[in-house]
Amino acid sequence: MFTKLVHFWNVLQTSWQDDPAARGAAKMAVGAILTFEGLFGSLRDIADGPNKKTGGIFSNVIAFGIGVALIFGGGLVEGQLGMKDPVETQGVVVKHERTKSSDKIMYREYFEFIDHYGQTQVVSSRSRSTHPLAIGKEVVIKYERNNLEQAVRADGIEGLALRAFGHFDVILKVLGWVAIAFAVVAFTINVAFIAFGIKLLMGGRRERAQAGQDTSLVNDLFSLLSQLKSGELSVKNTAAGRSGRSHGGD
Repeated sequence: MFTKLVHFWNVLQTSWQDDPAARGAAKMAVGAILTFEGLFGSLRDIADGPNKKTGGIFSNVIAFGIGVALIFGGGLVEGQLGMKDPVETQGVVVKHERTKSSDKIMYREYFEFIDHYGQTQVVSSRSRSTHPLAIGKEVVIKYERNNLEQAVRADGIEGLALRAFGHFDVILKVLGWVAIAFAVVAFTINVAFIAFGIKLLMGGRRERAQAGQDTSLVNDLFSLLSQLKSGELSVKNTAAGRSGRSHGGD
C-alpha cells in the first residue's frame, strides 16, 4: 500500500514535457498503469514475477467479505465458549505419568483438589512436559460446578490457553474489524488510482489527438494492455516509478 502511495505522489509531482505528442503518450502510459493497478493489482510489473504482484480493488472486496465473516463468526460463538458458573480453587501436583513422544520422554501431571462439596478430586493435565512441576507444587484449578470432570489448571501455559480460548469470539471480531479497516483504506486508494488513471489516460489521448496522432480508444487500450503483459510497460519506466523527472518520451 505504501508503494502505491509513492507511485501516486511521483505522478503528482511530475514535470511533463512540452511536446504534446510525447506528453500525451507518457500520460496514457502512466494512466494505464494506475488504472490497471487499481483494478487488478496483479498486472503491476507482471514481467518481474509473481513476487511483485499486489492486490487490486477486487481483492479489497474479498478482504472486506472476510472481515464481515469473521465478525459474524465471532457473534455466533459469543457466549458459547468458556466455563459456565466457574469455580477456582487451590490444587496440588500429586503424580507424574511418564509417556513417550517422538523419542522424547514426557510427563503428564495429575492434580488433586477439594471441590465445593468438600470432596477430593484428581484430574490430569491437558498437556505434557519434559520438565513437570514437582510433586507437592501448588497450582490453581478451575472447573464448572456441574462438570467436575472437565477441571483444568488455570495458571501457567494451560491457563493462558484457557483464557485465550475463552475470548476467541473477541479475537475473531477484532480480526474482522482490522480486515475491514484495511480493506476500506486499500479500496479508497485503489479507487483514487482508477479515477486518476482514467483522467490521465483520456487527457493523454486528447493531447495526442491535438498533435495529429488520433487513434481509436479500443486500439489504444489493447495496445497498452499488451505492453503491460509483455513487461514493455511497467511502473519503473513511467512517471509512477520515477520521482522528480520529466516523462514525456525520455
